Amino acid sequence: MAIRSPIILLVAILLLIAMAAIIHRRHGWWNHWLIILAAALLALAAGDLVWRRPAVQRVAVMVDLSPSTRGAGFRDAKNLALRIHQLLNDVPFDLIGLGQENRPLQLGEPLAEMPAEYTVFHPPAAAAVLLFSDCRFEIPAAAPPTYVVADAGLEDVADGRVDRLEIRQNTLAATAVCNGTPREIRFAGVIPATTRPVPVGASVVTATIGDANGSISAELNPQDRWPENDALEIAAAPPMASQRWWVGGKNVPAGWRAISPGDLPADAGAYLPAAIIVLDNVADESIAPAARQRLAQYVQQLGGSLLILAGQRDSAGFALEEISPLSSTPPRPTTQWIILTDCSGSMADASAGDPAQSNWSAASAAAVGVLKDLPPDDPVTLGQFSDDVRWWIAGQSAREAAQQALPPADAQPQGPTNLQAALLRIADESTAKLPTQLLLLSDCDTTFTKADEVAAKLAARQIHLSVLAIGQGSALATVAGIAQKTGGQVMTQFDSHAWAAGVMKLMRAGKPERWASNDIRFLFHLPGAADEQLSVAGWNRSWLKSPATSLVSFGGNPPDGAALAATWQAGVGKVTALAFEPSNQDLLELTAGEAQLPRDPRYSVVWDAAAKLRVTVDAIQDGKFLNGLSATLSLFDPNAGDAKFRSTTLLRQTQPGRYVAELPAPRQPVIAELQVDSHTVDRAAIAGRYAPEFDAVGNDHAAMQLLARRSGGAIITPAQNGAIHFRWPRREISLSPWLGLIAAVLILTGLIQRKRG
Repeated sequence: MAIRSPIILLVAILLLIAMAAIIHRRHGWWNHWLIILAAALLALAAGDLVWRRPAVQRVAVMVDLSPSTRGAGFRDAKNLALRIHQLLNDVPFDLIGLGQENRPLQLGEPLAEMPAEYTVFHPPAAAAVLLFSDCRFEIPAAAPPTYVVADAGLEDVADGRVDRLEIRQNTLAATAVCNGTPREIRFAGVIPATTRPVPVGASVVTATIGDANGSISAELNPQDRWPENDALEIAAAPPMASQRWWVGGKNVPAGWRAISPGDLPADAGAYLPAAIIVLDNVADESIAPAARQRLAQYVQQLGGSLLILAGQRDSAGFALEEISPLSSTPPRPTTQWIILTDCSGSMADASAGDPAQSNWSAASAAAVGVLKDLPPDDPVTLGQFSDDVRWWIAGQSAREAAQQALPPADAQPQGPTNLQAALLRIADESTAKLPTQLLLLSDCDTTFTKADEVAAKLAARQIHLSVLAIGQGSALATVAGIAQKTGGQVMTQFDSHAWAAGVMKLMRAGKPERWASNDIRFLFHLPGAADEQLSVAGWNRSWLKSPATSLVSFGGNPPDGAALAATWQAGVGKVTALAFEPSNQDLLELTAGEAQLPRDPRYSVVWDAAAKLRVTVDAIQDGKFLNGLSATLSLFDPNAGDAKFRSTTLLRQTQPGRYVAELPAPRQPVIAELQVDSHTVDRAAIAGRYAPEFDAVGNDHAAMQLLARRSGGAIITPAQNGAIHFRWPRREISLSPWLGLIAAVLILTGLIQRKRG
């Protein structure tokens, strides 16, 4: 009961009291008690007395018949009817089956399973919902008051599932989750097929892929009510096309892209399609400086694979020797180098090849430039001559000399070309115990009176004179004769642009002979293949760098400089070098084992393939976020090649430099390809997954609590058998008309009694 107009009631009560007092004073209230009672009822009617009672409404009873609730007590029709009676008593209800869609049910009928890829909770417009479910579905933002019945049959269920299946290089990794009892997992499609035990809980079980082709699967032995989630299947390898580049050489294998050393691209992005690059006896000077940098970046930063072949045609050393695992120079000094540049007055003349610079500036630059290519530990003496000799550096290692600023600022051309005196002084002052290579840059415009003496002294000191004649001087023939007697050579070059290359050629000719023509036997360790006993009739002397891994072994002590083959990790990529010419079969096996697609270092990619396929890309360059990129994720059928794709998704930028795509896990194995601004950044094999309905089974208590809290309902535990006290909306019934009617009857009765009396 409730009074909706308490103020009016108060006024009516005051009037009633006043009336009763007047009646009592004049006639006595007992003579008019009916009228006073009627007035009291009218006072209550004036206060608008109402009766509030619950408005019982129909309840929607929803029964989850999706596959994930197998084993639940409510899946039995009799148990369900008993439980509904316990919880609702006499409350009217409608019975609805819940799965991927709703279906009306009749109480007592057999409860057939409703097939579902996933469960959808879509309640009808009811006053309340009594839900029999494990709550393995997406919780809606709003719902009628929902009372979730937690079934004891879905507590601590024994289920095993393969949750993830990934290919990690040459390893297959399966994440298995076992509840209740241990299981066994069998890998099919690998060679050989493998079975592993799986303990209770979550664990990662691995197997070696080997030479597997086609599809690979991981499957638990059948032991529970949900066989659908016992297995996952994945493609053996991404069948994406990649390029193989063959640089230099005449015999380019079939299927390789032939590239001239001078045509190597200067753009780092152009190297991303190349799974392996072979440099076939390529000289360093044939590769442009920008392309040399890109090749090094291709290996060290992009993670590419480089194979360097140095056969008989390449006696100058390994191309890109700075990243080669083999060195063409021994680890100890073998030669002393003297580099002498003509600094006489005639060198001040403008260069014929470039009038903007003098002969002196071009010649001194060529002399200094050769330092970086000398064996780093060999001693070097470098200087100038005119009327006298001036040494800029003396006896330093080539490594130390290359780091100095040369020539000195005060080194300027002046005076006569006193070459004879300079050569005699070098011979007289020589105390080197090593053979000496003397590289001379001069126009040879001078006079010799003791040519034979000069030649004899140089030869006696093991000083080999090699000359780059940069002019047609009067003593050129004499100088050539001296060079010949000392075991050197003369090269004539009047174009100043070619002087640096000329000095480099003389320097390489002065190095100890690298090619060895004697037979050598060794065991060749091909990665991923059986060892092979080889015998070659010619090989380049080479030395193993630390910490490179040798690919050869000998029955006894190897000859000095017979490293022959080695490999190592250079940055994130790999470099392999061979100092002999391999057979075609060995080359094919070697390149097949070494090939690996490079990656762009600007992009860090994380693949998360579970119930959802989520790809995250972080784009950073030089410490700065890369924003506004166009990133797409494409899924390909592994059995149909690149041309047939299933879907393409655009990644969305979620924060500076971060791009994310999330989509349902594919039902069949696919190959995923990630592209940024039309360049392929990464590829991954993605396992085909079972329906989301089987991602997890058993009561999801967190989801139950969330649904009850959002809807204003409650969780009904298995121990709760009493009826639910629903919070029904209340209906108000006004009693004022009835009170007025009764008051009228009382007044009429009182008047009749008074008239009779």
